[in-house]
Amino acid sequence: MDPPDATLFPEEEKTVARAVDKRRQEFTTARWCARQAMARLGRPPMPVLPGPRGEPQWPDGLVGSITNCAGYRGAVLAKADVVTTVGIDAEPNEALPDGLLPAVSAEQGLILTAIAVVAPVPAAATPGSLTA
Repeated sequence: MDPPDATLFPEEEKTVARAVDKRRQEFTTARWCARQAMARLGRPPMPVLPGPRGEPQWPDGLVGSITNCAGYRGAVLAKADVVTTVGIDAEPNEALPDGLLPAVSAEQGLILTAIAVVAPVPAAATPGSLTA
């Protein structure tokens, strides 16, 4: 469920001013997730504007990734002096067409996919409640 208190900075509002409600909500909630991650890193909330190819432009000193799909939005951030890059992706839990997974995944991605299939994260899980 999208948080009812999620809002955008004025600069971000301009980005989705002409978008349909569904896209606006996805964009807004994903930015809300990013700001939650900023807070966990001790950073103040800041706008996350899209770059030339739609990629999130993170505040100085941060790297991150945003994803959304049906029923899920998420963001992951890290301090740039700790890691070079970080990524996140989410898709509905549905069967893929034959041959697609090896065509789009590295071996490490296949391992993570296997873990996700065997041990899906409960809907009520929070980042602090997940353990390796």
